[in-house]
Amino acid sequence: MEQILYMDELNVPLARRTIVMKLPYELRGKWRNTACNLQEHRGGRVIFSNMVNFIEKQVKILSDPLLVLAGIAPASLRRDAATLALARKAQKYDWHILHKATTTPAPPCRLKSRHPYNKAAQEMLQSIPEDLSRDAWLAASWKQTWETAGPSPAFYDTSGTQETG
Repeated sequence: MEQILYMDELNVPLARRTIVMKLPYELRGKWRNTACNLQEHRGGRVIFSNMVNFIEKQVKILSDPLLVLAGIAPASLRRDAATLALARKAQKYDWHILHKATTTPAPPCRLKSRHPYNKAAQEMLQSIPEDLSRDAWLAASWKQTWETAGPSPAFYDTSGTQETG
C-alpha cells in the first residue's frame, strides 16, 4: 500500500465515500460497523488502507469453498429457494393454496409502449368502420363541396326562376 503514489488523495473522505457506495448494500453496513469500531479503538479517523483490509477480508470470507458447501447463502438466495420449493409443492398437490396461482397462466396484458398516444391513435383509427383511404376522402370532400355549392347560374333563367329538366 505504501508504494502507491498519491495515497493521500485516497484518504480524502469523499474518495472513500465513493468507494463505499460501490460496495454491495450488505457490505456497506458491515463497513460502517467496522469503521466505527476502528475509530473507537484507535481514536483517529479511518484511512484507505483500513478499507482495503476490510474488503480483502470480506472477499476471503465470501470466496471460501467451505462456507459455500455448508449451504451458507445470502438471505435473498434462501428466500428464492424457499419460494421455488413452495411452487414445486403447489404443482404436485392440487389442494395446495398456491396450486391455482402457479398452474394457471396469467391473462395476456397489453405491453407498455414508448409512444402511448400514437398507439391509442392507431387503435382509434382501427376501430372506425368507415373507409379512411385517400380516394374515399377525396370523394367525400368533392361530394360535400358539390352539395353545399348549390346549383350553377346556368340553371336559372332570366326571370330568376329555376328550370326543371
